[in-house]
Amino acid sequence: MMQTSQTTPNTDQTINLNGEWIGHYRGHYDQVVRITQQGDEVVAVKITGDEHVPGGAVTFRANIKTGVGEGQVAEKEFRNACFVPGKLEVVNAERIVFVWENCGKVEFRKDD
Repeated sequence: MMQTSQTTPNTDQTINLNGEWIGHYRGHYDQVVRITQQGDEVVAVKITGDEHVPGGAVTFRANIKTGVGEGQVAEKEFRNACFVPGKLEVVNAERIVFVWENCGKVEFRKDD
């Protein structure tokens, strides 16, 4: 019996996520983040920010192999900022999705 193949995120070990990415934050606008990758770990820092998480602040960090990560959330004016569990899905070298647990998701595309 043939099993249908399900997408298993983050299995491509050769992917390099370093660089600038554009993400559409629902309820805000497109924002630019800079992703820095060291080994399997990535950190995304906002270049442009919003009234909740400003430019220069970490928006998410995750392990690209497991997808396990955490994303930053805050009230307006960056009050009560904290990290909540999240999941990174590497769709391909040009597209990733980060899901904040119970807070929604943002799709990012590579900024050329």
